[in-house]
Order: sequence, then C-alpha cells, then structure tokens
Amino acid sequence: MRIALDDFGSGHSSLSLLTELPLDVVKLDRSFLREGIQDTARGALLRNTIRLARDLDLATVAEGVEDAGMLQRLQELGCEYAQGYHVSRPDYLEDLLALRT
Repeated sequence: MRIALDDFGSGHSSLSLLTELPLDVVKLDRSFLREGIQDTARGALLRNTIRLARDLDLATVAEGVEDAGMLQRLQELGCEYAQGYHVSRPDYLEDLLALRT
C-alpha cells in the first residue's frame, strides 16, 4: 500500500506534512500547474516542490495535465507521473480492468 497527499499546492497545504506523515506520493494540484510551467514565481514553487519531493524520496503526480507541452515541461522538471485529459479521459472501472488482460 502507498499513501499519497492529494491536492498539494491548494488551500492550506503545509510543507511540514511532507515530513510528518508517512507519505510515498505527493499529488500536485492542478491549480498549482496553471502558471507553474512558465518562468514565474509559481513556476519556481512548482520546480522546487518537485525537487523537494524528490529530496524526501517522494514520488510526484501532476493533476490536470491537459496538453503535450505541459507534460513535457513536467517531465523536464522531474515529475514522475501525470494525470489529466492529455493522458486519458475518465473511464469506467470495468473498461480499465479489461485493458489489463
């Protein structure tokens, strides 16, 4: 079993949670990505959050990836996983399970 901290970067996310909880994964909220892939202050936050997660041996998942450019930039920053419409539209569990066979 793996434990993920969901929606990191939105609301009142606390950096201390990254060391206080027995986490394996940090899921970066889609609002964190909107401007984060550009060279802005939010971009610096995104880059350094991915770096911090890596330094703490935590995997990162970017939520809300909607185009190839965003996916490529996240890969360049070292984000291991992505979810969003660019990767796949929502699907029924039965259909996804059928892909495994």
